[in-house]
Amino acid sequence: TEKFKYDLATDFTPEQVYEKANADKQLYHAKMAGIARSLWTKYYDNQIKPADSLKLIQMVLDKIQLQHSGPEHFFDSLTHQVYQLKKFIIEKDLFDFDTASPPIKVRIMPAYARGFSVASAEFTPPYQKSGTTYYNIDDLTLYTPEKAESVLKEYNNYASQLLSIHEAVPGHCVQGIYNNKKSPDVVRAVFQNGAMIEGWAVYAEAMMLENGWGGNSPEMELVHDKLKLRELANVIIDYDLQVLNKPKEDLIHLMVDECFQTNAQAEEKYHRATVSQVQLCSYYAGSTAIQALREDYKTKMGDKYNLKEFHEAFLSYGSSPVKYIRE
Repeated sequence: TEKFKYDLATDFTPEQVYEKANADKQLYHAKMAGIARSLWTKYYDNQIKPADSLKLIQMVLDKIQLQHSGPEHFFDSLTHQVYQLKKFIIEKDLFDFDTASPPIKVRIMPAYARGFSVASAEFTPPYQKSGTTYYNIDDLTLYTPEKAESVLKEYNNYASQLLSIHEAVPGHCVQGIYNNKKSPDVVRAVFQNGAMIEGWAVYAEAMMLENGWGGNSPEMELVHDKLKLRELANVIIDYDLQVLNKPKEDLIHLMVDECFQTNAQAEEKYHRATVSQVQLCSYYAGSTAIQALREDYKTKMGDKYNLKEFHEAFLSYGSSPVKYIRE
C-alpha cells in the first residue's frame, strides 16, 4: 500500500484499482463476445458457435492472429505504420507536433537493447535538447522459426499497429519528445512518473481508435480489447500475489483462460510479478487517471473543449504524476 501510494502517486488505493480492474474485465468480456459473434461466420462459415463465450472469443482471435507479415517484412511494415501514424495525427489535428523536427527514426534494435522486448522507444535524456528519438524494432530474422511465428501471431497485422501507437506515435516517442523539449521545468522531466508514462501510451491506443484509426474494424477493436485485458490482468495478478497470496495456478488461469495470453506470456508475467511490486499496476492506473481527467476537462470546458488543446496542456508538464497535472 505504501509503495503503491508513492510509486504511482495516485489518490486511488490498491483495493480501488483492483476492484475497478475486476469490474472492467467483465465489461470487456461482454463487449468482446459481441464482436466475436459478429465475426464468427467470416472466419468459421457455418460451423456451430461454442456456447462458452470465452472459447468463442479465443477461436476468433486465433484466426485473426494468423494475419501477419513474415519475419523479413516486419520491420518495413512497422516503419510504414509510423509514417501513416504521423500523417494521421496531423490530418486529425491531434497534436501541435512537427513530425519533421525533432526526428523519430525507426531502426533495427541495437544489440545492447535486445532481449527485453520486440520493440521499444529510446529518446534523448532531459538535459540533451537535440538529438534523434528512436523506435527500436527487433530483427525477427534472427529468431528461430518457431519463436518468430509466435511473436508474429502476437503482433499480427492489427496488434502491430497498436504496438507502434504505444511505443512510437503518439505514445512513448512523442511523449518523450514533449518531456525533453516542451516541459519548462527540468525537474519534471528528470523525475519521471511511471504511471503517467505508461498510462499515456495506453491512453494513446484508445484515443487513436476513437478518432478513426483502423477504420472501425471489428478485428482491430477485438485485438485492442485483448490488450486492455492484459493491462487489467497486470493489476489483478500483482494484487493477487502481493496482497492475497494466491497460488500460481490461479494467476496463470486468469491470464491464459480469461485474458487470452499465451502460456509463455503468462509464465513471463508471473515471474515479473514475483520480482517486482506495483509497477505492473502503472499501465492501467495511469491510463484510467488520464481518461478520467480528460472527461472532467471536457465537462469543464463545455463548448470550448478541444482534444488537441487537452493533449498539449497535459504533455506540457513533463512526466509528472497525473494527480499533479490535474491540479
